[in-house]
Amino acid sequence: MDRAYTVVMLAGGLRPAPLVQHLEIPLLCLPLGPRGTLLGAWLTAIGRTPGCTDVHVVVNTDKDVQAIQGLDDIDVPDNGAHVAISAEVASWRGTGGLVRDLTRDGSADSVVVALEAHCLPPASLEALFRGLDDDQADAVVGTGPGGEPTGLYAFKHEAISSVPALGYFDLKEQLFPRLHEQGRPARVVATGRGVIRVRERSGYLDAVRTSLAATGPRCSSQATVSPSARIEGPCIIEPEVVIEAGAVVNESVVLAGARVCEEAVVSRSVVPAGAVISAGTRLIGDILPMSATGSRETI
Repeated sequence: MDRAYTVVMLAGGLRPAPLVQHLEIPLLCLPLGPRGTLLGAWLTAIGRTPGCTDVHVVVNTDKDVQAIQGLDDIDVPDNGAHVAISAEVASWRGTGGLVRDLTRDGSADSVVVALEAHCLPPASLEALFRGLDDDQADAVVGTGPGGEPTGLYAFKHEAISSVPALGYFDLKEQLFPRLHEQGRPARVVATGRGVIRVRERSGYLDAVRTSLAATGPRCSSQATVSPSARIEGPCIIEPEVVIEAGAVVNESVVLAGARVCEEAVVSRSVVPAGAVISAGTRLIGDILPMSATGSRETI
């Protein structure tokens, strides 16, 4: 596939994901892999497939825009694409209308990729374009090994241009049926591993485990870890974290500025930024909650 393409990253939603409610940061800001964030992982995958001209990241609020714009890995080497972050201004347009509005100035021979950004990305987007090599195919749906949709879609620009300029229009429920009725059904293409959705604690930790499989734990040089503390399994320890003597962190993520006190155990959990796990306590398979006053609980 040697045509230029534009990516629309759908990173909002009608309801905040459980992780967003607990951690109060956009999911794209979550640390992932040996370095960087979920957004950085997507931009790396995009950069591995040449031809991308623009990336539109669409989130819910202006506060989300500011948080994402502050990330260090928003400019990924070798990406070659302009990255724009914006808040959704017209939820009544639906995903199809949104993608159409953002890409309407693209060239007629270009490709539009729409992706659900709250998933662990594949290594690259190359497989997604295979179905478009057939001149009869105007759209492609990415699937996993079991045939399940992976939240990856590619369209010839003319298919997106057919979306009405006014009113609500959904990609999956309206555009794909319309193309089918016109005799232009979408092709299904395997895009790699099965989908891992980064919306809840378990899905996020699965994504962390997968992204660290080749490197082992990620521990910031700006974290303070006692020599008698233990970091076990796929863990991410962010800057300014303090892990005290005898503490154990197992298959977990400890976000910036948190403290795991002496002899505490954190397992299969996410510790929010600035939280404190008191000495000798246990946080197992959980996320530290917010208090009734809106401050971070200390356990």
